[in-house]
Amino acid sequence: MKKFLNILPDLKLSHEMTELFETVECEKVAASRDHSRIKIYIHSDRLIAHKAIRETERAIRSQMFKDQVDVCLVEKYHLSRQYTPARLLEAYTGSLIDELEEEGELSANLFRKAEKTFLEPFVLELKVEENCIAQVKMEKLKHKLEHIFSERFDMPLEIVLGWLPKKKSKYAVYADSAMKEEIAQIVQTYEQAKEDQKEVEKQEVQQREKPAFKKNYVKQRLPEDKDIFLNEVSGYLPEKMHKVLAVADSKRKKEKILVDYNMGMATFIIPLLR
Repeated sequence: MKKFLNILPDLKLSHEMTELFETVECEKVAASRDHSRIKIYIHSDRLIAHKAIRETERAIRSQMFKDQVDVCLVEKYHLSRQYTPARLLEAYTGSLIDELEEEGELSANLFRKAEKTFLEPFVLELKVEENCIAQVKMEKLKHKLEHIFSERFDMPLEIVLGWLPKKKSKYAVYADSAMKEEIAQIVQTYEQAKEDQKEVEKQEVQQREKPAFKKNYVKQRLPEDKDIFLNEVSGYLPEKMHKVLAVADSKRKKEKILVDYNMGMATFIIPLLR
C-alpha cells in the first residue's frame, strides 16, 4: 500500500492534519460509474477523529476536484491490543456522536444519554428511557454501531438494548401533587360531613324525646354522604385544575395534565363512591 499523502502530493493540509495523516496508508481508490463520487480506502494504526476525516474530505473535494466530486474516506484501523472494546468506546465516543449527528440529532442524543455498561468484554448494553420512538431508533443505532466496530475496527461487538422507566415531566409531577392535595381536602371535608350528619341525627333523636318542642322543630338533614362528596368534588377540582393547567405552556403539556387528572379521578375518587 502507498502512503495516503503520496497519492495526493498537491493536497495542502494544515500542519496538524499533515502529522495526523503522515502514517496513513491508502489501500485503493474507487469511483462511481458517472465519476460523481470517489471512495478512498485508508488504513491507520491510530485513531483519527471523525471531524478530521470530514475536514480532509472537504479539502480533497475543493482542492482536487473543484467541489464537483463527492469524496469519501473509508477508514480501517489496526490498533494495538490495548484497545479493548471498553477503551475504544471511551476514546471514540466523541467521534461516534459527531457521525450520528449527521444522520439526525435524535440518534446522537439517544447514544449520548444512554447508560453504557459492558456485560462482557464484547457485549455492550445500552439503556435509554423507554418510548415508542426510542425503540425504533435504538434498533437502527444498535446495527450501525455493531457495523462500525466490525468493519472499521475488526472488532465483533454485540450490543443489547435495555430500557429505563419513563420519567415524569415537572408539569406532571406538579399536577399529581396538586391532585393529591385537593383529594385529601375533599376526603377530609367528606369525613367532617359524616360527623356533622351523625350530630344532626343525634339532635333529631333528642328532639323526638321532647314532645314540648315537637311543634316548633323543623327537621333539617344534610344530604346523603355521596351527595356531599360529589358537591365537594364539583366545587374543588375544576377550579384547582384550571390553576394547574394555567402553569402548562403548550397544548401537549395540557393534554398530559388532563390525562393524569383523569387517572387520579379513577384511582382516588371513584373507589370512594362504591
